[in-house]
Amino acid sequence: MRLVLEKIWRSVPLKGMWIVTLACLLIGEAYPFSNFPMFGNFSGKTWYVYLADEAGKAIPAMDFGVPTNGLKKAYDANLNRIKATLPKKKKLSPEQERAAAEETLRYLIAQRSERPSHLAALRLVRVDVRMRDGKMVEETRTAGEVALR
Repeated sequence: MRLVLEKIWRSVPLKGMWIVTLACLLIGEAYPFSNFPMFGNFSGKTWYVYLADEAGKAIPAMDFGVPTNGLKKAYDANLNRIKATLPKKKKLSPEQERAAAEETLRYLIAQRSERPSHLAALRLVRVDVRMRDGKMVEETRTAGEVALR
């Protein structure tokens, strides 16, 4: 029996592919084997954030020990915390959005052991991206700012 199985196995083309396919079928959709976002449809809008100095020049978020996607998640968590205190379907005011941004910036600054001496202020810049008339339109605004000096 063993010899028959070995003979069959030797004749199978692309052995590695079959092993990986079988493993994927057995494991299923479990992280880290499938970390792909699954979407039923796509929204016509999204947004992202980045850090900037007082002049509006972008600076690396990693200078504060956080990747850009972590920066967005932290800001989004602060927005959601404030939103949870509001009645359903009520939008955040610009002041509430600014408070969430400034809280995110203060958190980043507190995580860093030494403050960058060349920065007078740290800004969180939000870029809203939308499809309008078949074209992608970006609207950039300062979400919040914290003075460092």
